Amino acid sequence: MGLIAWIVLGAIAGFIANYIIRGGFGIFPSLIMGIIGAVIAGWVSNYLRGSTDAFQLDFVSIVMSTFFALIVVFGAKILVGRSGGDG
Repeated sequence: MGLIAWIVLGAIAGFIANYIIRGGFGIFPSLIMGIIGAVIAGWVSNYLRGSTDAFQLDFVSIVMSTFFALIVVFGAKILVGRSGGDG
């Protein structure tokens, strides 16, 4: 998958994860955490499929990337100590 596709997939995954967890992070942190989640999902997908090709931009890759972005956002929320939307 090309660099633009990774960024798009990461943006989608990061925004979905930030919305679900209510991380309270801005646009760029969500984008970066989503890209990290997409990269981790790509590595896991390649390992499980036994291939070296990056997976395509499809529903399964969005779900996997969102799952790993949720983990990244949750970890960042714990490290930063944000309490969520209960200001």
